[in-house]
Amino acid sequence: MKLLLLLVTFLSLLTSSTKAQNGTLNGTVTDGETGEPVIGASVVLEGTTHGASTDIDGNYQFAAPAGEYTLICTFIGYEKTSKPASVVSGESTKYDIVLKVSAEELEEVQIVGKIDKTSTEALMVERKKADVMIQSIGASEMSVKGVSDVETALTKVSGVSKVGSKGIFVRGLGDRYNLAIMNGMPVPSTDPNMKVIPLTIFPSDIVQNLEISKTYTPNFYGDYAGALTDINIKEYPDEPFLNVSIKGGFNTQASFKDFRTYKNGDLEYLGFTGDGRQIPDDMLNRHFVPPSDVAPDFFSNSWTPETITAPPSLGVGVMGGNYYDIGAEGGLGFIALLDFENSYERRDGFYGAPHNAQGGQRIAYDGVEWEYDANTAAMLNVFYRFNLRHSISFNNLYVNEASNEVGEYQGRDNENRTVFSRRNTYVQNQLYVGQLLGRHLFGEYDRFGVDWGVSYANAQGDEPDRKQNIFNLAGNTSTLSRIPGENNRFYSDLNEDEIATKLGVKYGLGAFDATADRYRWTIEAGYQGKFKDREFDWYQMNLNKLTGSGSADLIDIDNPTPTINDFLASGDWQYQPYSGQDTEFTAKLDINSGYGMATIDVIPSKLTIGAGARVEVSEQKVTFKGRTDRLEDPFREVVYDETELLPAVNAKYTLKNEANIRFAASRTITRPGLREITPFLYQEIPGGAFVTGNPDLINGSNYNVDLKYEVFPNRDELLSIAVFGKRLDDPIEKIAISATETRYSFANIRQASVAGVEVELNKRLNNLFSKKSELLSHFILGFNATALYTRTDLRDTDTQNTEKERKLQGASPYLINADLGYESDYLGGDLNTIFTIAYNVFGDRIFATGQRGTSDIVERSYGTLDLIWQNTIRERFGVKISVKNLTNPTIRREQEFGEYIRYDADGNVIGVDDRIPFTFGTDPADWPDQQAIGVVATDKVGEFTRTVESFKRGINISIALSYSFK
Repeated sequence: MKLLLLLVTFLSLLTSSTKAQNGTLNGTVTDGETGEPVIGASVVLEGTTHGASTDIDGNYQFAAPAGEYTLICTFIGYEKTSKPASVVSGESTKYDIVLKVSAEELEEVQIVGKIDKTSTEALMVERKKADVMIQSIGASEMSVKGVSDVETALTKVSGVSKVGSKGIFVRGLGDRYNLAIMNGMPVPSTDPNMKVIPLTIFPSDIVQNLEISKTYTPNFYGDYAGALTDINIKEYPDEPFLNVSIKGGFNTQASFKDFRTYKNGDLEYLGFTGDGRQIPDDMLNRHFVPPSDVAPDFFSNSWTPETITAPPSLGVGVMGGNYYDIGAEGGLGFIALLDFENSYERRDGFYGAPHNAQGGQRIAYDGVEWEYDANTAAMLNVFYRFNLRHSISFNNLYVNEASNEVGEYQGRDNENRTVFSRRNTYVQNQLYVGQLLGRHLFGEYDRFGVDWGVSYANAQGDEPDRKQNIFNLAGNTSTLSRIPGENNRFYSDLNEDEIATKLGVKYGLGAFDATADRYRWTIEAGYQGKFKDREFDWYQMNLNKLTGSGSADLIDIDNPTPTINDFLASGDWQYQPYSGQDTEFTAKLDINSGYGMATIDVIPSKLTIGAGARVEVSEQKVTFKGRTDRLEDPFREVVYDETELLPAVNAKYTLKNEANIRFAASRTITRPGLREITPFLYQEIPGGAFVTGNPDLINGSNYNVDLKYEVFPNRDELLSIAVFGKRLDDPIEKIAISATETRYSFANIRQASVAGVEVELNKRLNNLFSKKSELLSHFILGFNATALYTRTDLRDTDTQNTEKERKLQGASPYLINADLGYESDYLGGDLNTIFTIAYNVFGDRIFATGQRGTSDIVERSYGTLDLIWQNTIRERFGVKISVKNLTNPTIRREQEFGEYIRYDADGNVIGVDDRIPFTFGTDPADWPDQQAIGVVATDKVGEFTRTVESFKRGINISIALSYSFK
């Protein structure tokens, strides 16, 4: 908090030092005949360099030294306008300007420009004018709030939260209910268990803006009920530029401290494994038996981790672009980017398994996790304009994200042993996306428009040579675990190719409304296709003790490699490959879809209604082998075909120029994942629970309704209130099923429901009071909050879930995001400074559902506080200081239990202080297997919680320097 006080004090001093010197001029420039705002008009103080251009609302604002001036406003096609203006020290003075059309005869002039869709103001105007409900966050807002990747950016949006490694949750709906696209085209996932690509893979530097649609329109794929996120990457610039940047930072728990890692490749610092973790060719033979007279040291890397001193994190980037005029109307533009960023994190904490129904815990470890992350992004986008109505673009994006994690845990395991375990997990995800997009306009006032596109995307997710050791501890000695499979090396590889196409046409009917800049009737139709091919395989090599050998197996935990090699050489231990055939599958998903929709201004400039429908014809096919299949057995095949009709209606009523009432209703679907329909056993984590697919799954149906009121009182200001509800029929849930071992599958359950209220506010503090203040005009408040109700009905479902009705997993009863920003110019406009305080908090949420009598694991509420201070000097040199996770809260996951006395029908005590999950309540009919022992009444005498996991992430502090060559 000392840092916060220091920064606030500094800002106050700057404000007071300039208050006596500068004032602010602002106003709106409008057309004298139509009253419409004039965009891009130049407003300057005569004889000075102080001035500004009007934004897309015709507004301008700039600071200047106190004094008397002449205010000059010019724009092509209008007469030059001037008026006296006074700049008053410490005050903001408004001068509106009305431009008269020039009396000179001019040829028709078309002004060609590109709206800056990175700015908050431009996106706010787009949101106000849109026919459908959208939310956007631009590059400017991401920078101000210190956002480093797309996933973090989405958590700043109302109703969106992140739950551990499970991805984003929108209005309580997790991965399967959301969808991500890039520039309007699909993007495959690098994770076989996830529908949406891990959004941390997209660094914020490549992003122009994010458009989030929580309602559905038929021109998008209909497989979502939470939100569709369109990641719009940066386009060509209007003027040449070249930006270079460098960033350094440290984590208070990791940097300059001992850090465990495995360095198995020369390029792992950059996030590339190279050949350092490749599986040896000899080990690919499932029936290979190593010779007994030599140590089969086939692995080039070690079981022993290295201990280094974690250096500061590093980030470097270069981005540039230009636009060249070709002929009278044509042009060629491009933008290119190369960016690298890494980070170090250490998490000390408690890591355990869920407690059983009586409150006991089979696994309880004190542990430390060290994680090194590296992200590299390269982008080249080329834009070509044939003329003002015809253009194409070719977008290329490559992203490589890698994580190298070492976890060391000591405590009691599932077999009630005292153990020390270590695991190294290296994950490398790569994505390439190439898109060719075109737009063409025809007819008067662009009556007829055509949008088309084709894209190819390749996603790769590799987990090479994950190493795991478990050691038995007894006094001062340690031995290597003899349980088969506990010491292993694991490999997995995913490759997914996806081709997508689109063709859309738009036609305006009737007369053109120049005031609204649109035709009263608009009809749209189109085709979209998506064709996905996935290959996935995994392979595990176990280090097992041979039956009958008599070695004591003593080993050095800190350096196990020499002893393991001795074990192998003696023949007491041997590498034994996993012998099952269920280690690979291939999958296809083909979707052909067509849509049609119409929009009409029922009451011009007042009421707009749009309605339409989409038809999706899909085929999913998976080929695989079962766990008990033989090598010579043919692959099995599961095919699921379905045709879906997805209607939608949207309405917008404009109360006045600054306020809208919006309504939306639709039907969407939840399509089962490729793995989820495949009935073979696999382990998401080797040594963990088994998961099997269910070929009987069907598409779930989602019925959605939204009602929103929004008002835009001033430039970049917003107040909106929305209520929403969803009914999910046949939703798909991961469930526990009866089996001798812990086993999960997937099922269509009866029903789930979601309802809530969302509030958004963006407001300059100066406009909250009748008496204007120059100081408060520099502050803007951002706030959004969501109150959420969810319920899942598991009755009539063959499941071992403890509760038959519960909240949706991952859903918080409330979500709050708040930020306060300060922006001002100093030194005569040469210095622009922005200071932001951002805070978000969520309510307790289910992290994992309870199974077989255990209670749910609940992630307790915590808040996160970030400080970001960025400065730009003469629009060239930038300095940005970020302090994230300032309060460093404890992330805690717990289970709740109740203590009861149980009675029979005669009032006799059956059990005292027996522990029954608190979530069952006091009705014995809700307890599993309790009525058999005659329980008819209870007396609750207490409740308690048990910790499952608890850790902290540390405070991240960074400073970034940038320079722009213009």
